[in-house]
Amino acid sequence: MQLLFNHDDLYNFYKDKEKIKIFFSGKLVCQINDNDIVEKRRAVIQFVNMEVSVNKLSEIFSVNRSTIYSWYDTYDKEGISGLDKIHRGPERVSEEVEAYILAKFKDLNFSRNYKTIICTKIKEHYNVNLHWRTIATVLKRNNVDVSCKKNNKRIAPKTIDETKTSTLHSFSEYAGLLLLYPFLGKLNLPKLFSRGLKDLKNMHYDAKNYIYGLLLLLISNLIEVEENIKLYDDKNFTQVVGKNGIPCLRSFRENLPKIISNIDISDIQMGIAKNYFTTHKECSAIFIDGHFLPYNGKFNIFRGYNPIRRLAMKGRTGYFLNSEEGRPFFYILSDGYKDFREYLQEIAVNLKTITGGRNKNELLFVFDRGGYGKEFLSDLSPEVNFVCWRTGKENPPIKPDWKNILLTHKSNTFGEDKKIEIHACETIEKPGNKKPVRWIYIRKNTKISLAFSNDPDRTLEELVSLLTRRWGAQENIFKGLKKQGVDRIGSYLNNEYPDNWLLEETEERLVANPQNVILQEHINNLNQQKKKTLVQLGKNSVNLGIKNSKAQENIILIREVTRLEEKVEEFKKCISKMPTKIPVTELIKSNDIIRLNTNKKKFLDVMRILSYNVQQDVVDLIRPIYKNERDVNMLARQIFRKSGKIEITEKYISVCFNKFHSKKKNLTLEYLCNYCNEQKINHPISGKSLLFSCI
Repeated sequence: MQLLFNHDDLYNFYKDKEKIKIFFSGKLVCQINDNDIVEKRRAVIQFVNMEVSVNKLSEIFSVNRSTIYSWYDTYDKEGISGLDKIHRGPERVSEEVEAYILAKFKDLNFSRNYKTIICTKIKEHYNVNLHWRTIATVLKRNNVDVSCKKNNKRIAPKTIDETKTSTLHSFSEYAGLLLLYPFLGKLNLPKLFSRGLKDLKNMHYDAKNYIYGLLLLLISNLIEVEENIKLYDDKNFTQVVGKNGIPCLRSFRENLPKIISNIDISDIQMGIAKNYFTTHKECSAIFIDGHFLPYNGKFNIFRGYNPIRRLAMKGRTGYFLNSEEGRPFFYILSDGYKDFREYLQEIAVNLKTITGGRNKNELLFVFDRGGYGKEFLSDLSPEVNFVCWRTGKENPPIKPDWKNILLTHKSNTFGEDKKIEIHACETIEKPGNKKPVRWIYIRKNTKISLAFSNDPDRTLEELVSLLTRRWGAQENIFKGLKKQGVDRIGSYLNNEYPDNWLLEETEERLVANPQNVILQEHINNLNQQKKKTLVQLGKNSVNLGIKNSKAQENIILIREVTRLEEKVEEFKKCISKMPTKIPVTELIKSNDIIRLNTNKKKFLDVMRILSYNVQQDVVDLIRPIYKNERDVNMLARQIFRKSGKIEITEKYISVCFNKFHSKKKNLTLEYLCNYCNEQKINHPISGKSLLFSCI
């Protein structure tokens, strides 16, 4: 007879050949059949909950300590019934997982801790926990020779071009990326990047590997910046991109600047815009918005206004042109000294080139408020038709003619859009020979928003519909672009401003004197302090009859108000003696302002715009099948990262995907595979036909 608890002699146990008997105060409490594994598990978990030590239970029931911990984990996750389902003996591995183990072993090529890496990958893709010994068992069962590791030999994996056998079977974690080639084919990339594709060729990679590899990583949201490429430069991309897979980070850093130097990014941007307007001739509205891109480097550059932090800070502003359906097709990166008004007029002048020959009067500019007044609108009116929100508070006209307008509000289910009713009215001014200005009032419940337009042809309903569409066509699109890293500076390389830096600008360009701005900020701060002091003085005056001690405090506060007023007057005198504006060249020289090298940034942003549009092409295709508007973008990313078996022959690359656990997702994946097969697209690098199917 032995103690069960180390600290209590009331519980004892006795073990014979078949039974384990538990006694309490000398009386038999229970007996457990040592040959019944399920009963033994339940008893062990019960004693663990009674705080019996695991070492003691291991001794009593002749069970390994790690096995007891495993039982308790199962009990904690699945309850007491989960103990009945525990499989004894070696772990069972499905044929699919076994094929993955063999393929992954070849890719890893005896790298260090390959068994642990394979276990981790299986957990990610199949949600199956395997012990590393199971990996060794599977390799041994399939007669895989692992003796090369003992001899410190590494076998170079075969690539598509090096394979001499008629058929190559492999497994890829990123097989879903091959589904993107039919959509990339619509972009006409060889024509867009014609210069860059010809000039860079070496024994390992050419420019196609860099451009297509970068696009695939961006579309699937696997990377945001160039630095993230080091996470994916493995052999899993061999069958996806071709040759030796995606180039490593070092190769990207060395060769990407060479590709960029051989192409004209502005020509590529024009080509993207022309392609879009060629295929979307019904597009009649252009949405424009600016987004601040902060710069955290050590160099001094022009400052911009950050609307999120509501202060001026170092950075650039990117202006994006989107279509009504929310597709970005043109992009401008500011140099820091221009504001939105100037860029807006430049776009209006070059609108015919950007849109591929479209008449500027056929298109409507839609943009957000920016404190624009009648003078700005009058200058812009001859150039382009526009509609925008405006700031301020203004009552609608007397006896307004409110019109009921029904707006479409997208629901979470495709095809079940809702209608929202709002009211709108307008007044029209005709300033001389210029276009009439339409002052628009939009009411929803009790809130009234103000807008204006100079479009003479569109109805009030059309203008209100476009204005309310602005958020979905601009802000939501920028959120999607941010997931691909468009808000990153992209490069901290810089150049000094040369003597002829103004290019098309003139020496007479004047900018606000920064010293005046700083002094004005000081004045605003002093006025705020003065306001708080006066408030405290007023409170003390009310309580003066109750507490006489407030009289002395009021004298101090009055002196503080006088001091603040004197300081404000001093700053105002300084401002009056300084020029309100100074030449921008003087500002650059006096503050040692440098210019960021934006070639790489612009190139990566163009790639991000292309990637976003391809991503949305896929989403628009599967949206009617999947019908869930809330999760359709997430499903698209899951499909891009879908694993599958790849079979490569002399003429074909055949991809077979594993099915999802959801019936709706499987229908969507099958529909996408059938669509891609109908396109009859060849792999752009290997030239082989792509075929897709599902298990």
